Amino acid sequence: MLQRHKIPTIFNIYMLDVICCALGCVVLLWQVAHREAEQQTADAKESHAEAEKQSDAAVRARVEFEKAQQELLSASNDVTQLQAELAAWKAKHQGLTQALAATEKDRAQVRADAGKINVELLAKIAGADKKAKELATALVLSEESARRLALDSKDAQTKLKLADLQRTSLLLERDSLKVEKDALNRKIVALQAEAEQRFAGIPLTGESVVFLIDISGSMVRKDEKTEDPEKWPFLCDTLMQLMKSIPTMQRFQVILFSAKTR
Repeated sequence: MLQRHKIPTIFNIYMLDVICCALGCVVLLWQVAHREAEQQTADAKESHAEAEKQSDAAVRARVEFEKAQQELLSASNDVTQLQAELAAWKAKHQGLTQALAATEKDRAQVRADAGKINVELLAKIAGADKKAKELATALVLSEESARRLALDSKDAQTKLKLADLQRTSLLLERDSLKVEKDALNRKIVALQAEAEQRFAGIPLTGESVVFLIDISGSMVRKDEKTEDPEKWPFLCDTLMQLMKSIPTMQRFQVILFSAKTR
């Protein structure tokens, strides 16, 4: 009779139970870890939101702090300005007080001066009365002198008539000289006009005038190699003088020539 060997069993129901228990533990641990992770995530989100709120609050606090600093600086400037204005008002008040004291002093001086002036006026009035009396006496004397002058005025009138005759004679002589002067002035003007109508002593007339102008090389050079810048302007001035010397001219023509005419 043959003996059969029993095949050993490695995986059995007990091993399955152990594996299921281990898997349940793993699942339980994963659930616990997942819940803790979710809780930590929620806490982290709350912490982040709280940090953002605190950051916004810090920014607002910083803005308010800067605004408060600006307001404090402005208030400090206002205080400084008010202190300066207060000092100016104090100085002005002091100046007004001094001016008032000086005014009171001036008033007292004016009263004293008014008293002196009053005394001086009374003295001057007395002097004026005295002078009035002296003038009355002088007036009487002047009336007597006037009577004497009335006697002498007849001789003065005679002398005045002679002076008037001499003055009339001088005025007539002056008018005669003035007439002679006007005649001489007219003659001079006529001579000047006649001189302007002459060129080199030759009288010029005519209505249609032709001017011939040499423009060859000799008119612009001193010699064959040296130019003369003064010749052409002198020629132009001479031509203008000629035109002015012909008052009857109505038309003119200028002909330029060298080897050819133009």
